[in-house]
Amino acid sequence: MALRIGTALLGGGASCREVEAAMRAVTSAYRLNGSVPNVTFSMISLSYQPSVDVAPLAADRSVLDRGSHYTRVDDVERLTARIADGLSPSAAAEQLAAIERGPGPYPQWVLSVATALVSAFAAVMVGGGWWVLLGALGGGLIGERAAAAVARTGAAPFYQLGAAAIAAAGIGVAASTVIDRSHAGAMITGALFAQFPGRPLVLAINDGLAGYFLTAGARLLEAFFLLTAIVCGVTGTLYIGRLAGAGPTVQDTSFGQAPTAGWALVLTAGALTAAFAVIHEVPPRAIAAATATGLACFTTYHLLVVAHLAPVAATAVAAILIGIFGGLGARVLGSSTLPLMVPALAPLLPGRSLYLGLLALSEGRFASGGPQLALAITLSLTLAVGTDVGRQIAGRPDPATGHPGRPAEPA
Repeated sequence: MALRIGTALLGGGASCREVEAAMRAVTSAYRLNGSVPNVTFSMISLSYQPSVDVAPLAADRSVLDRGSHYTRVDDVERLTARIADGLSPSAAAEQLAAIERGPGPYPQWVLSVATALVSAFAAVMVGGGWWVLLGALGGGLIGERAAAAVARTGAAPFYQLGAAAIAAAGIGVAASTVIDRSHAGAMITGALFAQFPGRPLVLAINDGLAGYFLTAGARLLEAFFLLTAIVCGVTGTLYIGRLAGAGPTVQDTSFGQAPTAGWALVLTAGALTAAFAVIHEVPPRAIAAATATGLACFTTYHLLVVAHLAPVAATAVAAILIGIFGGLGARVLGSSTLPLMVPALAPLLPGRSLYLGLLALSEGRFASGGPQLALAITLSLTLAVGTDVGRQIAGRPDPATGHPGRPAEPA
């Protein structure tokens, strides 16, 4: 039971600390005190030694299918709490099997539309108008379908994300022949928001700060490969488009200089957060809380930037607030913090810096592209570290109790 619960949590997007805490809660509830769980990037093991003169028992499971299924994570953590409260093993096994077999909270077409909406709202946030919104919507949808088609062949996530990047950038390049090229840049930037590997990066920093260095390194490598797929797909498409006489250039980057009006920007950030929550299959009961967190923290960021605070410092403040609100909200809802924090990061992702860096690299301008990519990486790390700092300030809720800092009581 502990191994199955750990597998469901790790495969659904939980951190190593949350997985180990849940496994300890299960073994403690069923009087297997002294069990030692060990969680890595793709492997879960559990050992139990009844006494020093008895050989220990050990079992392990591989977790190769990983994604963002936060509704499943929420259901499993609620089951863990019921086990800690005395649920019998047979009843727990039936409920876990129902969770594993059950469908996700949203049908596939809703997930596809949400992915397209993330691209559209992000394009509006960097200054695009109605035509840009529609183009980014189409580009995001085509990119998502391209990634799904590649996934059906059994290809690795690297190629799935590369296909999505090529499709989305291709729509932007094609649109540059009929609309202003700077607007085409906004369309491509919007697509980058939907593809940016923010979740693996956040989990990598969280696991690293919690002492799971092997897993943190593996997650960072995963984020690096996914980012490389975006780099290859976007830069290659931009380069080919330029050879054909189409596509934006580094002179066509005015879309970020006159952004959407303040009130509209904040509302769009809220809509972007809600769509991002759907992509990650956040439980429907938590979407409002995640959206409110994103709205409040992005509003804080926007006000700080208007007050001429440096973007990195403003991002750090907003990220810490996301961690605090996520921790407090998780305590109220009795769930994990990640379903509230990951969607709230969406409006703060460095999509524009990433796009400008890739655009410069596609033209061979390494001196100007390098600093933009470095800024994108710096902002990403700031978001990841800031959220963990905020979560520590709020108090990390235990999966088996829902209260910060209180371990599960042994049966």
